[in-house]
Amino acid sequence: MGPNKLELERVRREYGSKLRLLTANVKDQISELSQLAQDKIFAAPVIVELIEQRIRMAPPAQKLPAFYLLDSICKIVRRDYLALFGRNITRTFLETYRVVDPDTQYRMERMLGTWRT
Repeated sequence: MGPNKLELERVRREYGSKLRLLTANVKDQISELSQLAQDKIFAAPVIVELIEQRIRMAPPAQKLPAFYLLDSICKIVRRDYLALFGRNITRTFLETYRVVDPDTQYRMERMLGTWRT
């Protein structure tokens, strides 16, 4: 039996609240959110939706930390998340790339390079 709606809503609130605080590239925050994603694997679709939404809605200067979180989850947790993020990754990446500054674009290109290896 899968998680009930109440559990998923609790994860949505808890994870969303912590995710909104990720406004800079802070390794401890990214690690904590990655660990929480692993602990709450049953809510992977909800967590993916929250991260994709954060990337879309964040001001350009705050998009990269959420992308680093996506990267961390895919590399550390893998299970379920690779396929779920994979559904929208091209669009999410390109839309973000278009609106960020050249330094952030460079960092995104470097991150993308690690996905190919």
